[in-house]
Amino acid sequence: MSLLDKVKNAAKQVPFGNEELNTGIYKGKLVSIKHDTIKEQYEVYRFWYKVKANNSEYILTDTMFVNEDPEKTETQVSFRIKDAFEAGAVSPEALEKAMSNLDGFFEYYVKQMANYEVAVKLYDDKYKGNVNRKIAVSSVKPANATAEKKDDLPF
Repeated sequence: MSLLDKVKNAAKQVPFGNEELNTGIYKGKLVSIKHDTIKEQYEVYRFWYKVKANNSEYILTDTMFVNEDPEKTETQVSFRIKDAFEAGAVSPEALEKAMSNLDGFFEYYVKQMANYEVAVKLYDDKYKGNVNRKIAVSSVKPANATAEKKDDLPF
């Protein structure tokens, strides 16, 4: 791929909206969960939500830090998927297996969420004098009443 192709591709990319958009609730879809490392020492998962605002699409990113304490990580995961579970997007069997294979579970979760609309809240969080933009899922509902449910557990 040439530099020109890369520049054209970059121009087509959906902008990140965490800092550009006003605080509030935005409707969209969960499009990806990426496993990453920050500053070569913090393991994280980034939840990417594609939302519409001001006649444009944006990506809102929620970063979940993986804690050395498995119970704290489990709490972080439950905070992010509880609404999807209540909406029927995630099966109890998947939750039983989730913590033993988080990467596999999150792949399954993104596939399951393809037929669900997510409302995410973008808000300012003050911590130790700093203000950070945060994301929280406020609701999950089926995007299509006749959507086919894909509940096979590939992980």
